[in-house]
Amino acid sequence: MKNYVCQPKKERKTCIFLCLVLLFLSATAFFLSTYMAAFRALGQTVSVIFLLLFVQLSAKFLLTEYVYTFEGDKFYLSTRQGKKKKDLGHVPLSAEVKLFTKKEWEEKKENFSVKHRFSYCQNLFSKNESYLIFSQEETLSLLVFEPDEKLLSLLKERIENTVSAFKD
Repeated sequence: MKNYVCQPKKERKTCIFLCLVLLFLSATAFFLSTYMAAFRALGQTVSVIFLLLFVQLSAKFLLTEYVYTFEGDKFYLSTRQGKKKKDLGHVPLSAEVKLFTKKEWEEKKENFSVKHRFSYCQNLFSKNESYLIFSQEETLSLLVFEPDEKLLSLLKERIENTVSAFKD
């Protein structure tokens, strides 16, 4: 049984820049809404929208760390935010699992009718996304994540050793 833990490296520069821009736009819209009485509600609404986008991006991509664990025939997902660790679940690597690179998924995604999509990428604009499609309660689900090379090779090896039920 092979066990491996993968924690993708964060690339924060783009996300930090985008968060700072959103924070600046929010503050600017609030400031301008005080001087434009006719557009006060619109300015404050726009400001709150920018502020909500800032909070969402910073919480998902700056404060949260994703951890992927491969143990035997299961692929576990968990997050860590400060001292709080949360298990997100696992995917059994059985016959109903297929792994794609980003390029392969773009070519073959029309062949699958995915009902649920879970994105557990560490970075906002990730360069090495992988797509794991699996059957869950008779519906197809898609898991988007950022493995390193070793985890990717372990997953490919394990999935290739099982007979796939999916048709390409």
